[in-house]
Amino acid sequence: MKLHGKKVVVFLTALALVIGNGSFSYSTDGLGTYPDPFIQSNEDIRNPDPIEKEIDEGWISKYAESSGEEDEFFINLIVEGKQTEITETTDIVLVLDNSNSMLRSNNRQSVANDAIELFVDRLLNPVVNPSGSIRIGLVTYWSSLNSNYYHDLTTNANDIKSELPNRTDENNGNGGTLTQVGLKEAANMLSDSTADNKIIILLSDGVPTLSYLANSSTPNGGTISNYDGDGAPSIRATGFNYGTVKGNGTNYRLFNAEGSTHDPYNLGGYTVNDHAFSTISEAILHKANYEIYSIGIELSDQSFSSNGGYTVSRQTAENIMSNISSGAGYYKNAEQVSDVVEILEQISTTVIKSISAGIIVDPMGDMIDLIEGSYVLTASDGSTIGNGLLSTVTVADSGNKIE
Repeated sequence: MKLHGKKVVVFLTALALVIGNGSFSYSTDGLGTYPDPFIQSNEDIRNPDPIEKEIDEGWISKYAESSGEEDEFFINLIVEGKQTEITETTDIVLVLDNSNSMLRSNNRQSVANDAIELFVDRLLNPVVNPSGSIRIGLVTYWSSLNSNYYHDLTTNANDIKSELPNRTDENNGNGGTLTQVGLKEAANMLSDSTADNKIIILLSDGVPTLSYLANSSTPNGGTISNYDGDGAPSIRATGFNYGTVKGNGTNYRLFNAEGSTHDPYNLGGYTVNDHAFSTISEAILHKANYEIYSIGIELSDQSFSSNGGYTVSRQTAENIMSNISSGAGYYKNAEQVSDVVEILEQISTTVIKSISAGIIVDPMGDMIDLIEGSYVLTASDGSTIGNGLLSTVTVADSGNKIE
């Protein structure tokens, strides 16, 4: 697909040896030092004039410069993507946890808000999105849907930024985590969308402590994995009584001691005794229609005091978030809340980018000996391989070529 995005520039520098006695002259200009004369007579000559060559998706330039060692040169390859017109539409709903833990710990709410502001500013910038092909909506939740911080799909970044949660709601009695309602409402918002791409992005810092009563089921069939060490459930829920919320907002598990509203219950021969089961089942209902990203923010072991006390491990929390997501590559772990900025940046590059799934192969000539493993790869945003704009980029240098 052709997408419209800001220019992305990738710089690759590799080290190579020239086979021979090195007895030739050199010429120097602002780009480096290289053999003279250097006049382009055909497109196969390196360090051509002009250096830059235009292709449909962008520009490629390549030049050599001396490393300072005899017969040794740096080969510099620069790839720059063009801004191209969007030909696909995309609707995104951000689902933001607004429970007490987001407000109390490490300024999580504040940093998440900042990351979301950067995200919407980038995608809804009129330069990037001139025809309104990208829309973004916002859903927030705590012990219920938080209608105070909500906005339907819009092309105006300020609409979303003005509805982000403030920092004054801590200890308001609604501090539980009903993640399921956030997922349900995001799906409702997208239900009338005709966009080519429909995306839900969940941001949460812990396990759910509330869920809806499930009232119908189907065999699991491997759709829910073993998330908490009790084994994979034999079923998954396919329907819910959305008028009945299970739990009191302070526990991950359901216990008889909590009263009938909070009791475990039987569904299709399976005992539902935690809030992850319904939450994950809700997500599965929507994965066929929407891509779901889940971002775990500083997930850690969580201790609960009920029923003699117990701890839900960080691994369980990660497993739950992974089960909610659309699969490999869709669950993102923010070890520190500041990582949310980079993660949302990575997700945005799947929506706006000028070169998608591109491959560059650069073979060396017979008189060049490529020194394998000597390359350095950077992007225009300063990121290196495996991070930021280069999070999905790989480099292989073997057989005297770089790919």
